Amino acid sequence: MKSLAITPDRRFVFSGGDDNAFVKFDFTTGAAVKKITDVHEWQVWRMVVAPNVEFLVSEDDAVLKVLNTETLELIKNLDLGNNRVSDAEDDLSVYSLAVAPDSMTIAVGDDVGETQLWKKGREGGSCG
Repeated sequence: MKSLAITPDRRFVFSGGDDNAFVKFDFTTGAAVKKITDVHEWQVWRMVVAPNVEFLVSEDDAVLKVLNTETLELIKNLDLGNNRVSDAEDDLSVYSLAVAPDSMTIAVGDDVGETQLWKKGREGGSCG
């Protein structure tokens, strides 16, 4: 297991790991509710649940995966490499993810100290 996220309403816990899978657990019983293995190509290193509990964000090789928390269906891919400020030619490594309290902005911190903001409903940086 590489990452965990809990919904703010404490209904579900999500895990991600080496097997590229997301597992959704019932917070109260601990029972697995759903498992998917077809969204990530690599390990699930980081994830965060939006405060409004509508979506979950994870990172896969410089691409953010935005998933519906109820169904775990992919809503959108956000390519971080196309939104970089610096001219760094090396592979992008994401160190941190956050979602704003109003669930309208996704923030990403990377290995060269840049922060990218993806705002819902805006071209080039939309989160859904």
